[in-house]
Amino acid sequence: MRKYFSFLVFSTSILLFLGCSQSCSKSDTETTDSATSCLVGTWSVVENTFTKSFTFNANNTGTEVQAADDVRSFTWSIKDGKPTVVYVNELTEWQFTLSCESNRLTVFGLVYTKL
Repeated sequence: MRKYFSFLVFSTSILLFLGCSQSCSKSDTETTDSATSCLVGTWSVVENTFTKSFTFNANNTGTEVQAADDVRSFTWSIKDGKPTVVYVNELTEWQFTLSCESNRLTVFGLVYTKL
C-alpha cells in the first residue's frame, strides 16, 4: 500500500508540474505577435559598398533590394518563430533567423539590422 501511495503522489506531482509549465509559457499567438511587431520595418546591411535591404510591411508583403536593378517582392509570415518569405511567382519558402533582442535579422549568413 505504501508503494502505491508513493507512486500516486509522484504521478500527481508530475502532472501538476507539466500542467503549470504549459499554462505559464507564452502562447504561439503571443510569440508570433511579438516577432511580427519586431520584424515590420526595413532591415539593411552594407556589402561591397552597396546597401542591401529587406522591407517587411504590416500587411505581410515586402521587398528585397540586392542591387539598384535587383528588387524582388515577396509575402511573409512567421512559422515556428522565424520569418518565412515566399517570393512572388515562386513556391520555395525561405526561413530567416530573427533576434529582436539584438536587433538582428540573419539571411544566408548576412546580418541585417533594423533602421
